[in-house]
Amino acid sequence: MKTRLLFCTILFCLPLLSRAQNTPDKVCSGNPYEVSEQTVTVSAAGTYQLTISYRSPEKNVHGIVRINGVSQEMTFPQTADFQQVTTKPVVLHAGVNAINLSSGSDGGYVCFNNLSTTLVGPPPNPDNTGAFDELCSGNRYEFRQRTITVPNAGTYQLTINYRAPEKEVEGVLSINGATQAVVFPQTADFKPTTIGSVTLQAGVNVIGLSTGSEGGYLCFNNLTTTAGSAPPIPEQVVNRVSFPEVCSGNQSEIRGRTIKAPGRGLYQVVISYRSPEKTVQGTVYVLATPVTLTFPQTSEYQDINVGVLELYEDSYIGLASGPDGGNLCFNRVSFTKYVFQCHEAEDASGTGTVLSEANASGGKGRGDYRTPSDYLEYTVTDIPVAGQYVLALTYKTAEYPKARIIVNGSESQELLLFPSGGNYVAQTPYVTLKAGTNVIRIEGISDGSFRMDRICIFSVSPAARLTADAPQAEESGLRLSVSPNPSDGPVMVHFYALKDEIVQLQVTNTQGIRQFSRQIKAEGGYQSVPVTIPAGTGSLFFVQLQSGPRSAVQKVLINR
Repeated sequence: MKTRLLFCTILFCLPLLSRAQNTPDKVCSGNPYEVSEQTVTVSAAGTYQLTISYRSPEKNVHGIVRINGVSQEMTFPQTADFQQVTTKPVVLHAGVNAINLSSGSDGGYVCFNNLSTTLVGPPPNPDNTGAFDELCSGNRYEFRQRTITVPNAGTYQLTINYRAPEKEVEGVLSINGATQAVVFPQTADFKPTTIGSVTLQAGVNVIGLSTGSEGGYLCFNNLTTTAGSAPPIPEQVVNRVSFPEVCSGNQSEIRGRTIKAPGRGLYQVVISYRSPEKTVQGTVYVLATPVTLTFPQTSEYQDINVGVLELYEDSYIGLASGPDGGNLCFNRVSFTKYVFQCHEAEDASGTGTVLSEANASGGKGRGDYRTPSDYLEYTVTDIPVAGQYVLALTYKTAEYPKARIIVNGSESQELLLFPSGGNYVAQTPYVTLKAGTNVIRIEGISDGSFRMDRICIFSVSPAARLTADAPQAEESGLRLSVSPNPSDGPVMVHFYALKDEIVQLQVTNTQGIRQFSRQIKAEGGYQSVPVTIPAGTGSLFFVQLQSGPRSAVQKVLINR
């Protein structure tokens, strides 16, 4: 069974002009699960028109156009020849934008061979308003959540429309897992209150609200965001090695080059290829590790993402055509440093007793942490560039304690921890780090105690690595992948789902014992879910997705 590319079946970047155009090979869809995945890069956020060249030989097709995960329906009138249709004005953010095209629920064959963008104006007012039926909490255990989408990462003002009919409530606001206390004055009617300077990520953000430890009924029915300043985004250094093209005509011909990396470590690897004869099921070899990808037919060189892989200072990168042949060439390798490092609690400075615990990383945890005088300080080194990163805090608690994260003695955020069921689990807030060395202090605050296992730091947008271990992923339409794979700690599970689709995610070991389980209501588009697998449960695991009749499985190796 063949494995296909997860992200970007056809990958193209548009020139940074007011009008940009690309002519990919024809791609077709017969149902909403067959999605043509494109990326468009623009230099600045703005309002654009998308012009799509299509043909629909069977009938009028009510298709779906998804732009950065936000769907809109579009009618493609029946035509045997390629014709053009234009979307209503859409907002694109600066940088890479995901454009996905597919047929709709009524089916009908529709093909695409050209997509162009035209800048028609500035971005709209960045206010993001979402009204909904009221959600209410009566105690700190009732956390009510909504999602809100913003085009760019940055600092925003968040306005919550709320009512607190019984008394003034000290509530808990959660933003992508990071918590803070907010006082809501008593009011029987809905009123707005504004929280300034909250950090949101580009795309979907999870906003949660609950009553605090003193109780009191608290409801909300609207969230509004207004953009402020943007946080620092890491400007990754892209290393590129070009050479005269080398080509392979069958799976036995492995052609390649040795490249030099700045040092041993994890890198996101991209190669420039062409496949002039046909679509080829080829294999990229990175230090003898095979990664099987589908290379769409193209006579011009295009980039394709290989994934996050380990490189040495001298690393051999090879390419081979597949079992069905077809000439496959490449002439450039690009690689970007990928940050992934973990630090054990027993090695950190601070308070707490080191405890032997079988389900902790390395068999040791540390605690307990209840007040600000209970703390650990982790020294994080070798951060390549300043910017936002993900911090995965692995902890254990039977209560709902609050923890405070302090970075380099200044930046501070609160994190509400949830009961972990006797296991060590992870929460993954964002932190802003400087280049080089950083000191991260994690301390208790109130409302209970917790223990720590370790922290891990990794890049905000991990590239999904597709391997030959996921033969069902493309056929199911779920496009499942796991990164990093192999890993020595938390992983990110990536998949594709329709809006409001219910997906069951679980992880089992080789004995079939479930290690992780979660039901997800998808927002539509690509989803990324952080997963931590308890230590002491093996090294080989199976990540399984199920949605109705569709399913997908991926192996993941955890080295601990």
